[in-house]
Amino acid sequence: MRWLLWNPEVHTQFPVALQDIMWAVFMSRHQRAAASFLHYLDDEQLFYIMNMVEWWDMEPVKEELKAHEPKVSTDLLRPASPKRG
Repeated sequence: MRWLLWNPEVHTQFPVALQDIMWAVFMSRHQRAAASFLHYLDDEQLFYIMNMVEWWDMEPVKEELKAHEPKVSTDLLRPASPKRG
């Protein structure tokens, strides 16, 4: 997942936090966002920039990924008690 490059076809495979960031970036392409320097870039240039960003290292994405990590039971971490015999 970490090395998956963003494009519209795989957008939903990314964490929601990153999907929100990408949506915001593409909103810069709207007519009302003409003051944004991103407004003047074409799609290929935006894709290139977005795929150079280490998205897995962004705080909102880290927090979301951490929240979805499987929990490990502490019972599994305790050493087994010796058998009596």
